[in-house]
Amino acid sequence: GTIAKVETEIKSLEEKLKLLQKERETLKIASEQRKKLEQNFLQNKKELEEILNTGKSRKEKIDLLKNNLEKLKGAETELSQLKELQGEKEKMDEVKNKKLETEKNLSEVLGTINLKKQRQHQIQEEIEKLNNQIKQSTKAGAKCPTCGQEIGKLEKDHVKKELSTQIDILEKELAKIDFSAEEKTSLTLQTSLKSLIFDPSRYQALIIKLKDLESAQKQKEEMLQIQATLQSEEKVVLEMRTLFVNKKSQVEALEKELADLPDQLDKLVQLDQLVLEIEKELKEKREEEKQARGSLGQITELISRTAQMEKLQKAKNEEKNILQKDKENFEELSLAFGKKGIQAMIIETAIPEIEDEANRLLDKLSDGRMKIRFETQKETKTKIAGTGEKGIIETLDIIISDEMGDRPYEGYSGGEQFRVNFAIRLALSKLLTHRAGAKLQFLVIDEGFGTQDAQGRSRVVEALNAIKDDFEKILVITHLEELKEEFPVRVEVQKGPSGSTFEVVGT
Repeated sequence: GTIAKVETEIKSLEEKLKLLQKERETLKIASEQRKKLEQNFLQNKKELEEILNTGKSRKEKIDLLKNNLEKLKGAETELSQLKELQGEKEKMDEVKNKKLETEKNLSEVLGTINLKKQRQHQIQEEIEKLNNQIKQSTKAGAKCPTCGQEIGKLEKDHVKKELSTQIDILEKELAKIDFSAEEKTSLTLQTSLKSLIFDPSRYQALIIKLKDLESAQKQKEEMLQIQATLQSEEKVVLEMRTLFVNKKSQVEALEKELADLPDQLDKLVQLDQLVLEIEKELKEKREEEKQARGSLGQITELISRTAQMEKLQKAKNEEKNILQKDKENFEELSLAFGKKGIQAMIIETAIPEIEDEANRLLDKLSDGRMKIRFETQKETKTKIAGTGEKGIIETLDIIISDEMGDRPYEGYSGGEQFRVNFAIRLALSKLLTHRAGAKLQFLVIDEGFGTQDAQGRSRVVEALNAIKDDFEKILVITHLEELKEEFPVRVEVQKGPSGSTFEVVGT
């Protein structure tokens, strides 16, 4: 009953609103036509005022142009000397430019001479320095200028030959240096420069006079332009008088037409207000209908929604049980494959083997002085909350000790550090190849002996002899002469003037 009553009221309001909107549209069209006519009238009235103001402005401009034209009539008498003075200035400009060019050329020639003399002096100093190096290299106990080591007779001859070659090249370059042609050119340019006479005071006086005459020339050009502008302005003023008469007639006609049209604005405002009131009442009735229909629909929807939620809850509970089982499985796998699981077990089994092998080699290298050990766990700095005890964390620290006790790696000398590095690296290599089911075939030691004293070097050689049966080949690279006799087979490399050569000794 309520919904049917509201629907009847809505239909009645809609019909009334439709009639009012139609009437309002008719009034609106009439009002728009009057508004356009009024805008057209105002625009033409504005244009009429602009024509009047522009005409007054142009009349004032014409009066000003006539006054300026009268003032400029005497400028023609001052232009008779302009051409003669311009010719004189052009000749002086030519002399001035030629003098500047000659001075520039002379500066460039003198610069070239100076550069050649500097190079000549530089080459002479280089030759003298090379001769001194030859003298120094022939003395007893002479050292190589490159590596600083004492050189023998063969190297001395090689150094002397190289330095002599450099001296020959420099002497040939010195013989080619010749600046006589530049000096001759310099004298010619200086003579030419003296013959170029330029009077700055006369040149400045010409510029001032020409500037005054150019001002007179500008005044004459201005006078001609004023005459042309004056003719153009007078023509425009005549045209504007005709335009003013036509525009005034058009404005008067629009003003009369506007007065004949009634103003419907007040009636349109009243009609708009009435339309708004009916639209508001119609909106309220539609809202009332919507609420009535909404209440009926909500009851039906709630019943359906309850059944859906019960079904969804059952499905979510089943999904939760499956995900909980997956979570437990993943946590167990994460613990097994983490750093505290299988990884820690592998490291724990490898550490003793690496430690034993490294200490076996280090014992030979240090005469039993040095040892190393690996620590895989240590206490935390902070205590575990609620227990008052420090926790244990996984780590991998290398502890080095000698007769003075444990010290950090940085506290040992370079030679001691080399022995520790050598022992650990070799132990790691043996472990990896052993676990891979292979055998170490080749060992390379590049330098490293420079940090050892004589006793340390002897121990390294002894250690190499002790492990030589574990390898097919051991290659030791060093520049120390005293070490080469320690090895039965060696490749000796010599640097010569045409490159390096090598010789295999002991095969």
